[in-house]
This record gives sequence, C-alpha cells and structure tokens, in this order.
Amino acid sequence: MGKNEKTPITVNDKEYIIEDMTDGQKALLNHVNDLGRKMDNARFNLDQLAVGRDAFVARLADSLENPEEAEAEEAAEEALEEVETTEAALVDASDETDELEATRASVAEWLENNVLSK
Repeated sequence: MGKNEKTPITVNDKEYIIEDMTDGQKALLNHVNDLGRKMDNARFNLDQLAVGRDAFVARLADSLENPEEAEAEEAAEEALEEVETTEAALVDASDETDELEATRASVAEWLENNVLSK
C-alpha cells in the first residue's frame, strides 16, 4: 500500500486501521496472525500424521491377514539393510585407504626433500 493508504482490519464486526493502533495493539495483532499461521501448520501436520497412521494400520492389517507375504517382505527389507550397511562400510574403508595413501605420499615427499637429498 502507498504511504497515504491505511490498512483496515475487522475485529468483532468492527473495522480498525492498523496504522492508528498503539504499539501494544500492533503486538497483539502480530500474535494473533502468528498463532493463526501456527494453527494452519498444525492442521497440515495433523493431516500428514493421519495419512501416515492410516498407511501403517493398512500395512498391519495386511500383515496379519497375509503372514507369509509379510515374512517375505521382512526378509527382503533385512537383506536390503544388510546391503546398505555393507556399502557404508566399504565407503568408510575407501576413505581410510585414501587418507593412508595421502599420508604415505606426504611422508615420502618429506623424506626425499629433507633426508635423501642431503
């Protein structure tokens, strides 16, 4: 809005101008607006939680009704976790090897420059 324009709000069916409010009233209005945003976010999060809960209830019901399939799915998930753990260990080992090689190269260079060249 321009400098001369006023910003109206309605509280309890009565219109007020924000620019005419005291600092305390403006602070209260900021709290009202902030709490409204937080309530909207809470509703959004609750919707997500409800959908997630429903999905787990459905998986539980399916697992109880089809125990053989559930066991096969669990075995597949365990195998995948084992593969992921093995991959992580290989990456860690690779990082250690790279660090060891860099240290060896650094020591060799120092020896060459400070001991062998004299």
